[in-house]
Amino acid sequence: MSAILPTPQNNTFGSHPLVIRFMKGVFESKLVSSLPRYTETWDVNIVICYLTSLGPPAELKLKVLMHKVVMLLALLSGQRRQTLHALDINHIKLTADQCVFTINTLLKTSRVSHHQTPIKLLSFNSDISLCVVKHLFEYIHLTASLRGNQTKLFISYQKPYKAVSAIL
Repeated sequence: MSAILPTPQNNTFGSHPLVIRFMKGVFESKLVSSLPRYTETWDVNIVICYLTSLGPPAELKLKVLMHKVVMLLALLSGQRRQTLHALDINHIKLTADQCVFTINTLLKTSRVSHHQTPIKLLSFNSDISLCVVKHLFEYIHLTASLRGNQTKLFISYQKPYKAVSAIL
């Protein structure tokens, strides 16, 4: 800017008082946005202990099973709420060893040259009460008769059994 804009007394553009004041304002606004969004973290071990205490998937009621599956998926995949909401039973490859989700919808993180990579979760045979694959098998089995034409993975656990909302 100094090369093309004339300033009084042959000062540089960067030393002009208004420019200095403007740059201080920009710095202050950037400083606030560069601070961490969250100042606290929570202990995942507390959640894991609670999920373990609920027991194996075959012993859980639908409501508890759904909540447990959502939490296991969130913890294991590290995906956003929007991605978990986009999971569809038509785009799941579920075997005894693993579960692979393919996301076939646009997400907040979608870009022209970047597609969501499939989410692959492995079976955890050491502790069935924390195995997301076993829980998914049980959840899909329990909800099969309730689904009708609903293809979203998560449906409500009360009538009418429709796809759940992504809104908190």
